[in-house]
Amino acid sequence: MLAVPESNYYPVKTFNLNIDDSNNILDSTVYWGNHNKDYWAVYGYSNLASNSNNHWAITGYTYSFGTSGAYKVLLSVFDSNTHLQFIKEYSDSAGNQYASGRGILSKNNSWYVLASVQDTLYNGQVLFFQTDSNGNQLWKKYYGVAGLRDEAGSLLAISKNRFLIGYARNNLSTWGGVGLLQTNSRIIIVDSLGTQLSEWADNTDSTFKPRSLIKTNDGGYTFVTDHKQYTNGSDVFTQPVIIKLDSNFNKQWSKQYGPTDYQTFLYKIVELSDSSFITVGTIWAGDSTHYNTAGWFLKLNQTGDSIWSRTYSKVHTTFSENVIYDFEILNDGSLIGVGQSNDHFAQTQGQQGWIIRVDSMGCLIPGCDTFTATAIQEAPEEIIGVKVYPNPAADEVYLLLKSPEQQPADLSFQVYNSFGEVLVGEKQAFTDVTYILNVSGYSAGQYYVRILQNSQTVAVRKFLKE
Repeated sequence: MLAVPESNYYPVKTFNLNIDDSNNILDSTVYWGNHNKDYWAVYGYSNLASNSNNHWAITGYTYSFGTSGAYKVLLSVFDSNTHLQFIKEYSDSAGNQYASGRGILSKNNSWYVLASVQDTLYNGQVLFFQTDSNGNQLWKKYYGVAGLRDEAGSLLAISKNRFLIGYARNNLSTWGGVGLLQTNSRIIIVDSLGTQLSEWADNTDSTFKPRSLIKTNDGGYTFVTDHKQYTNGSDVFTQPVIIKLDSNFNKQWSKQYGPTDYQTFLYKIVELSDSSFITVGTIWAGDSTHYNTAGWFLKLNQTGDSIWSRTYSKVHTTFSENVIYDFEILNDGSLIGVGQSNDHFAQTQGQQGWIIRVDSMGCLIPGCDTFTATAIQEAPEEIIGVKVYPNPAADEVYLLLKSPEQQPADLSFQVYNSFGEVLVGEKQAFTDVTYILNVSGYSAGQYYVRILQNSQTVAVRKFLKE
């Protein structure tokens, strides 16, 4: 089951899909808010869980317009056919104005919910509570220090009666519009009643809330988060980081990935049986005039070194965002990722849920891991290697560019038909990004992809539309 928050301004709806291994939709449910209230399943966190009754729970928040304490923690439960069983909202009696679910687990016929609550910009706490199977709250616990903003990030069950809570402690007392000046990742161990037993802290003053906290094959722990690099005005520039701890919470390694900016993130990590890792997220794929991010699959060895990296763009405009928030590994080793793709300025296209399935090497185009520029250049004069797949095509065409250079400047592509009519105008392109082109509306026939550099043609490929 997938849970996706969707918004066309207001109201907001939560959209649940049940799909099979071939991505066929088996059933779906849409739960709408109204003009006075939104329902959000917050993306980027582990907000979906199932229990032994095959019921699925989603946490997030509700927002009521024009009321005091407008934000409440949301718990919505669906059966295996995505039929709504109940919705519960939890007010924060501590007087906080903001509350949002950030993680959920099922144990002992109960739901355990992790949330962030906040009364001001500078002051916030972590909230953890248990409900029965019908959502009735049994107890709740707060964690935090007055005057600091503690923010929840992840929840992990490590035994029948033990949980790990990943969060960040942010000191905003000297913020003043120049960015988050002090922040560090923390993990607390609590029992089944929420009593805190111990705590680990990364005291480097540079890491944010842990996301996708997992227990590793060697008995240790790994999580993804962001590493603060520097601030620029009100912007905080970060780089994704993965931290590996041993079973006693000693740091074994910490590795950073991707560019330094404020749009590159990792959201989920999974360990494989050989102790390698796969993680997903979004990575910057733009320049000074194009604000673009691409969906990101990244495989690492057991010490965190990169084995391969694959990036995908479903929507490609001057201001587009492509993100993979979650993924699963299927029985054949292939990966199925879910997220969103959207054009921030297009009212007609807007935000779309996105499902992408790649093979065990992260390839949408078979064999992408062996491609080099010279291997897919079709003429000696070509300076860019181009791969178009499938050919012939039915609904989508995948375009991948390769170059001997790290990143040639001013690359773009066009799609046109046999009459010379341009169907896809000149779009900015980067090497090593696979562009997903929707051709479902094209008539059967022959089409061309033109690759340009500085608006001059450097390669052309043709494909057939069935």
